[in-house]
Amino acid sequence: QQEMELRAEAARANAPAVRPVGRPHMDPAMRPAPAPKRPVGRPCASTHVQAPPAEPERLLVLVQLSAHTDSVTLQLLTNILAINAAVQAREAAAKAAEQQVWVRMEVLRNHRVEERVKLLLRQRPFAAKNKTWSP
Repeated sequence: QQEMELRAEAARANAPAVRPVGRPHMDPAMRPAPAPKRPVGRPCASTHVQAPPAEPERLLVLVQLSAHTDSVTLQLLTNILAINAAVQAREAAAKAAEQQVWVRMEVLRNHRVEERVKLLLRQRPFAAKNKTWSP
């Protein structure tokens, strides 16, 4: 078997180099490997180690592990829940305020349009004959 391998190697060494037919950039063997694409939107992992986003469940587990007594755990848990509730309330208030602002703007715009139409009607009365604007 070794002899056969040696023969094959010698045959390979003596074989004339086969030139690829066609243009080199068309031949997949001669084309250079494409550069590895970096992921868009997040920094390179080798230069920037990102901490995973903290999930509320994981936070609660950490709190439970780090707390010495049940009372401390309970206190911390209630604090976290209170903070979450406050954040949600603030978000809801902001959303409501934004909606109110939009409604107010809509009302103002409608009012302005009405005023403009009244002004136009006062300036250019309808022609009685064919119900079109009079020149």
